[in-house]
Amino acid sequence: MVCGYWQECWYRGYISTYPDSIFIIDEARILQVNEIVPCPKKYLNICAFGVMCEINHSTVKLEVGTFEVFCLLIQVIDTVTDTVFYYVTR
Repeated sequence: MVCGYWQECWYRGYISTYPDSIFIIDEARILQVNEIVPCPKKYLNICAFGVMCEINHSTVKLEVGTFEVFCLLIQVIDTVTDTVFYYVTR
């Protein structure tokens, strides 16, 4: 996890594929930041009221600075691999 600095505030998140951007976990958005540093240990275990998920094979192009809302449709549990799959819609 990293922290990104933008407009006099620090945000927790993960490195994005967009240049100089991170996925903000506390606000569920992509933010272009001025500085990225490793997240200090004291901020690693703070709960976020949201969900981080990986979206595979999406037809949605995510844009920096926008909010997206996805709804859970189906949950499938594969007991052989102990994996949970969620099918979502925008």
